[in-house]
Amino acid sequence: MQRALDEIGAPQIRSVGDSFNDTQQALRDALQKAFGGDDGDECCDLWVQDAGPDWVVWTAYGDAGPGVGTWRDTYSLDGETVTLGGAPVQVRVETTYTPVQQNSKPTAVDAPTEPSGIPVDLAHRLQLARKLRRSA
Repeated sequence: MQRALDEIGAPQIRSVGDSFNDTQQALRDALQKAFGGDDGDECCDLWVQDAGPDWVVWTAYGDAGPGVGTWRDTYSLDGETVTLGGAPVQVRVETTYTPVQQNSKPTAVDAPTEPSGIPVDLAHRLQLARKLRRSA
């Protein structure tokens, strides 16, 4: 079939896993199938939040499956078949920050700030300016 498609210039057929989007959609389909509603409906309100080569994190907004919350489970991908680990664990989302390379200039987004939101360097300069005015 691919040969016939190649002859007419059609896009190549890809297997699941050729892109993150393909894998994410396959995971969503597997989660929908595994945690569909009790009424036999295979659709439940969930969102695949993140995935790695053998794990998936999703947020569920309904009571189907493990329930409302953010969950993590393992999975395996064999061709087009996703097999979930079957032991979802409720998790909390945490964000980590990575140091900026030393040779790069910090941007306003990278600059540390005081609780007031003023960049630390600027806040320090303002403090010095106030002290100088008081002493003058």
